[in-house]
Amino acid sequence: MTLPSLFIITVPSDLDDPAYYKLLNLLPEDRVDRIRRFHFRRNALQSLCGELICRIKLAEFLGIDMAKVDIQRDEFGKPHCVNSSRLFFNVAHSGNLVAAAFDNKVVGVDIEIMRNTDLAIADRFFTKNEAALLKAKPETDQRDFFFKLWTLKESFIKAEGKGLSIPLDSFEFEIDNSGYIGFSNLSNAKCRSYKFRHYETDSGYNCALCSESGNFPQTVTRLGFDQLSMF
Repeated sequence: MTLPSLFIITVPSDLDDPAYYKLLNLLPEDRVDRIRRFHFRRNALQSLCGELICRIKLAEFLGIDMAKVDIQRDEFGKPHCVNSSRLFFNVAHSGNLVAAAFDNKVVGVDIEIMRNTDLAIADRFFTKNEAALLKAKPETDQRDFFFKLWTLKESFIKAEGKGLSIPLDSFEFEIDNSGYIGFSNLSNAKCRSYKFRHYETDSGYNCALCSESGNFPQTVTRLGFDQLSMF
């Protein structure tokens, strides 16, 4: 694996019990317990795929067995790799896709299926400027623009790793027709200097990457679900 990297994997809609438990048993006990608490198999598979792709790629980069990859989570639930202080990663899932990003500096990723959403919630969660930009778009483009903003915001929050303690209207983005993404921190809280980029994935999805290094993978690497079962 080279850095930076962004991987996308398609999660199967279901998996028979033998295959499911074979993959589940590759994880540490605490993660197995968490995944087993999901009521629906689909949600469990999303989490399982996210855990596995992170551990597989971390092991590949570090040159160690996957069982030796040590992932811990801080008080906000943000994961980090104990094995290396120069390797950062982040994972997100939505619908039937899982996205995992890796870099040598802090990184955040979000992916969202563009479900039917009442876009009026932009007035509640976005800044006034962002909401105005959204409303200025042709109606046919508004849903896509809404999720472009939403994934950017989520990628920033995940990079910072402080969860919902960061209000969504305490920072804002500007996206122009050329694809330029401008970022403004409107709060007094300090944050790292980040760059942002959108990626094309499957139709009906939006994916955004937040990068402290400012280096972005040129392409998204697609992985087959069968590659997870090779370990």
